[in-house]
Amino acid sequence: MRLKGTQSDPLFALASAGPDLEAVGLSVSPTATFCYRPIDETAFDDAKSEARQVVEMFATEHAMTISESADSYGFAWLIAHGGALDDRLTTLYSFSHTLTEHGFDDAPLALTVPISDSHGRAGHLVFNFKRGKFYPFAPLAQGRDNAWEMHLAALLKPYLPMEAELERWYPLTDIPG
Repeated sequence: MRLKGTQSDPLFALASAGPDLEAVGLSVSPTATFCYRPIDETAFDDAKSEARQVVEMFATEHAMTISESADSYGFAWLIAHGGALDDRLTTLYSFSHTLTEHGFDDAPLALTVPISDSHGRAGHLVFNFKRGKFYPFAPLAQGRDNAWEMHLAALLKPYLPMEAELERWYPLTDIPG
């Protein structure tokens, strides 16, 4: 299923790639986050309310907790914690899908899944809804761990649709979780 203005099908490649990620030494956190652009309209508030009801029902069925947050840039975040990876992805996708069904195609921005390796390096696997591609983001106290990001991209390329244009690897510095 393809959403207007977004490319979400590749998102679900992550659920099937879970065992492959473990095989290459990566661990996936029990949390996933969805970033969206809030729109100051009553119709958006109604769509968001409907989406939240769908998410809450699904979360209850799959032993997840859902919370919301806002970052310093004015973007909103929905956080899913617990459950299986595919359940977290489906839950957050359902929120995105409901927004786009109501005509808010530009609202969904990114979905993130925290990842780490056996050496203690941590970062995020980011899915860009507009591009339908993943990219790694490894923030440091100052800047980014570009070397590890490139290593992750090379490791993940056989399993996930990776963003080839490095200038589209946007930093998401206020990821809640």
